[in-house]
Amino acid sequence: MNYEEQEKELIKSIREDYQNGSITIAKKSLAGIKALNQLFGFNDKNKLFQVIENLQSSKPTMHALMNVLNLLRSKVENFGLRNLNTLIDDILYQIDLSTKGTIEVALSNIKESFPRLEIIVLTTSYSSTFLKFMEGLSKAKRIQLFVLDSKWQGFDYADTTATHCKKFGVDARVLSLNEFNYANLRFDFAMTGADCVCPGDGFINGIPTKILAEHCFARRYPFYVIAEKFKFGKFCEPDEGFDFVKISYVTKIFTNEEVLTNLV
Repeated sequence: MNYEEQEKELIKSIREDYQNGSITIAKKSLAGIKALNQLFGFNDKNKLFQVIENLQSSKPTMHALMNVLNLLRSKVENFGLRNLNTLIDDILYQIDLSTKGTIEVALSNIKESFPRLEIIVLTTSYSSTFLKFMEGLSKAKRIQLFVLDSKWQGFDYADTTATHCKKFGVDARVLSLNEFNYANLRFDFAMTGADCVCPGDGFINGIPTKILAEHCFARRYPFYVIAEKFKFGKFCEPDEGFDFVKISYVTKIFTNEEVLTNLV
């Protein structure tokens, strides 16, 4: 496979990835650029920048992808192409640090806010950051997790989330929207990940996040968002399969090293 074919394959793999969240897709894109560099080498910054633009255009709603690749562009402008793979490794390390810090903030806050041993949590869609948070929380609490039914492009996000959480001892089950609407379910809080966050406006996440957020707002249940700063942007425009949720529905945003409140 020559360079052009390899690049097209990378762009296609990102554009048609309907299974992973934005942080995973951002890391996958960086790994793809690193593989291109190892196979063919980038001798021209403009050639690399074109790949970056093509990748960003493939998932315009995912700000983690946008921001991470903008960071790579900035580093290449400052340091050149000679150590491109090292620059990519450094960004991957920064992403992992931001995820770790975000999860630590969320765990500390939830443990303090809900001190009892057993809690009931609601979520929707699919986020690797949320899953890592749940794994950490499961070490301190017994959790009953309800995941709102969510399917898109042939992928069952709810079942995948529930199955993953069961692996570390969470009592997880998928809840149909009909059950959710009529069950009068009591829970402690709801939490989702995000693909884009605009602190003064709203955030984007997979359907049916808006239904869950509206339900929590109407019944005064806490609704939390867990999202690394790499996912933050000045605007959020949803694509097919995504919901835009008004910031007024959000109780707190957990992000690296801080909790955002008073969001309206």
